[in-house]
Amino acid sequence: MRKDVELTFLGTSSGGGPSRTRNCSSLAVSREGRACLVDCAEGTFRQLQLFSFKTKNLDTVFITHLHADHVLGLVPLLGSVLSGVANTPVLLARFKARNPSPKPSINIYGPSGLRSLVRTTLSLTSTQLGATYAVHELLLPGEALTSCSVDDMHLNEVAGRDLAQGDDGFWRDILREAGSSNGWVVDVGEIAHRVSSFGYILTFPPTPRTFPPSHLESLKIHNLHPSLLGKLLKSPHEPIELPNGEKLEHPGWNKGSKVAILGDTSDASGVRELARGVDLLVHECTNAHLPFPSTTTPSSSKKDPATFESVREKSAARGHSTPDVAGAFARSIDAKRVVLNHFSTIFHLDSHMLEIERQTEEAWGRTGRRVVCAKDGMRLVLRGVEDDEEDVALDVHEPSP
Repeated sequence: MRKDVELTFLGTSSGGGPSRTRNCSSLAVSREGRACLVDCAEGTFRQLQLFSFKTKNLDTVFITHLHADHVLGLVPLLGSVLSGVANTPVLLARFKARNPSPKPSINIYGPSGLRSLVRTTLSLTSTQLGATYAVHELLLPGEALTSCSVDDMHLNEVAGRDLAQGDDGFWRDILREAGSSNGWVVDVGEIAHRVSSFGYILTFPPTPRTFPPSHLESLKIHNLHPSLLGKLLKSPHEPIELPNGEKLEHPGWNKGSKVAILGDTSDASGVRELARGVDLLVHECTNAHLPFPSTTTPSSSKKDPATFESVREKSAARGHSTPDVAGAFARSIDAKRVVLNHFSTIFHLDSHMLEIERQTEEAWGRTGRRVVCAKDGMRLVLRGVEDDEEDVALDVHEPSP
């Protein structure tokens, strides 16, 4: 009965990639037969196939920002996932004439301009899809609305929502109005980068524990069908009373999970309130100063050798983070686990990753393998734990060689 949250890292390189071992940014999140993507770099659909990810469950894409290394795989993904010859342009046109706002097969959320990027690319490449999609834009104050009139939309597009910030500066529970949250709560906040960039906080509800074997045995004794236990799930405070007076109680709950997935940033404090106490923080770590003689670091030269401070300053000027920045943010929100991604292509050795993990833990003030540098194909399973457990159970599955 436990419902685990799985994260599959499809691309972990910064915009300097892709490289031989890392594609650019994309991350899949799945739970109980439903899946979403956070970012969609060029080649993401190939990565989904390479790592045997079931795209039939994919119904949502979250885009953190509009830099090329995070978004240029979106239209190819739509062309592959929503492919099909049954819905010809003529049939789709007739369908939309009857129902101009059908439920889209894929909902896409992201910054202002994303709607135009998708529809223009589809139109210029003469791409027709076998189903529909919608783009919902997260608007900052002063940003203009992108038209969703029938004349302006792509043939396969249905009207998306224009989502304004709340009074607290956040976009809260953005899936609710779409009618497809399935218990997922997604909140969004803006983080510092060279362009508008967002952090997505996904909260998953508590789940019932597995029924003890004694419940099934008691039902069997009284010739009652095991499906009767479903009554306990619907009404957990109403025990089932058996003919002999025995009462079968609800088994209790596993904790819900909370995951923060950030786009590129030099300062994530804009989502601190939303991300406080997360079970898992996914934070970029584009640059780092590694004290190895053979390591090339940004701005290093014989005249001006790189230092921790100079690397941090240059990284921040480009809107990116270093291990100490990621670790300090993890400490400020009391995160339980941290996964780093979005690495510069100069970091390609295991020794580099180990040192980046060590520096992050040092800045965080936590030890014991609580920081993991992601690899393409790495799968993390965030397991539900019981209410009285304070820690979080995280299984790390390394990618196959």
